[in-house]
Amino acid sequence: MKGLTHTIGAGINLKPDTVTTINATANYILATERTNSINNQSGENNLLGLLNEGVVGINGKTGNNILRQNFSITRLSKKKAGRRISLAQGLTWNSRSVDNYTDAEINYRQPRQYDSLINQLRQERVPTWFAYAGLNYREPLSKKLFLRAGARYEYENLKNDIATLDKQGAVYNTRNNELSSDFSRNSNRYFLSTGLELKLKDLAITPGVRYQYQHFDNKLSFMANPVVQRLNNILPQLEITYRKLTVNYNRDIVLPDYTYMIPVRNNTNPYLVNLGNTDLLPAVMDRISVNLNTFNPKNNLNVWSWGEAWIAENDVVQSITMDASGLQTIKPINANGSKRVAANFGLNQDIKYKNSFTLSWNWGTWTEYRENPFYFNNQESRQQRACLLSNIWSSIGFNWDDKLEVIPAYSFSYMNVKNTNPLFTTQSSFDQTIGIETVMRYIKHVIFDSELRYLNNNAFANPEYRRMFMWNAGVNFTFSKMKEPY
Repeated sequence: MKGLTHTIGAGINLKPDTVTTINATANYILATERTNSINNQSGENNLLGLLNEGVVGINGKTGNNILRQNFSITRLSKKKAGRRISLAQGLTWNSRSVDNYTDAEINYRQPRQYDSLINQLRQERVPTWFAYAGLNYREPLSKKLFLRAGARYEYENLKNDIATLDKQGAVYNTRNNELSSDFSRNSNRYFLSTGLELKLKDLAITPGVRYQYQHFDNKLSFMANPVVQRLNNILPQLEITYRKLTVNYNRDIVLPDYTYMIPVRNNTNPYLVNLGNTDLLPAVMDRISVNLNTFNPKNNLNVWSWGEAWIAENDVVQSITMDASGLQTIKPINANGSKRVAANFGLNQDIKYKNSFTLSWNWGTWTEYRENPFYFNNQESRQQRACLLSNIWSSIGFNWDDKLEVIPAYSFSYMNVKNTNPLFTTQSSFDQTIGIETVMRYIKHVIFDSELRYLNNNAFANPEYRRMFMWNAGVNFTFSKMKEPY
């Protein structure tokens, strides 16, 4: 696997007066990634023996051109304390391309013997426009009671064109119409929210409601009429803040992602064929999130944490069917009872010395537990993914007068997947990363950054892919007196 990313960005922060704050950013990302794999694969049945064996080679190239722009302005009232209005706007354009070359030779033994040869190119083009605009307003009704209101509009135009070309001679020039399709989606989403904020010293409680309107037009080349998804919902929400602690509850109605609706099968890996489903229903999610951030200016110690829990009805899950030859077909379906609990916690500190030397350190962890229905050959089970101590990271930084920084770091991750279906064995994996980053600022307004990492991941079946080195480097230019680049 090889990847290359170029990023250029600019930003500005203005405060034209004591009650107005303006922020604006723009960045462009050009990224490419190439993957090459050759796998010897086989399927066996404990009663029938060998079902199939073969060699599958997949060479892929993914490209992304991403342009993002964001603008926000916040203004406080000079005449009335507590009155505030904020406006935000953003635009994203992404041109994504995926080319996958598949060369596979598979010998099937069951239920009858035959050979399968695949030489194809699957091209996918996904141009996307996304734009949003929003407004938030806060009006004091009394010393302890405030009215809060907000509005937001989101628009997305997405196309997904898939062309599968069979190989004739040395070129891929024969279109396979059964594996090719055109898909487009126009979506409009409107949000209106209001609530009353009750403030009692350090405690603020804001119950509210949110009106949500969603209209998606999905056009598929295999269907004469578009698939229209239209929803009107009034949803509850609650925010509780105590000093640095914030607790939020909200209910969301989430429409299925477009990738679940692609009508043609994806056989890039002929052992695992993915199907679409245009009959998926929207998911209903109840979510609680907790945030806590504290900073002690005396010793520059920062403590932050985040947690989330949700349950979902009509969640999108996998339904896997395996035929007598060992071929697996995956289709997304709706199911009830998905749940997730996750937490994030970290500490960091800067210790400054008199000789312009700064010692910094940070430590953090991420933990997640997830459970969802799982279907195999129409038999329902529960799949549990426990990422206990899934990610622990730490680093220590040495900074000499902001001219030179050296930052060694280490991280460790662990994942465990268990299925109540006795046909599946419990799987676990780990990976660890050791790296060092160097930052140099010897030239005014020019920042050189270099990072070298060693990765060890036992999740890869091929031992050759378990260990790798990665090197990132960049040059940043600043146009102000601030140390950090825009």
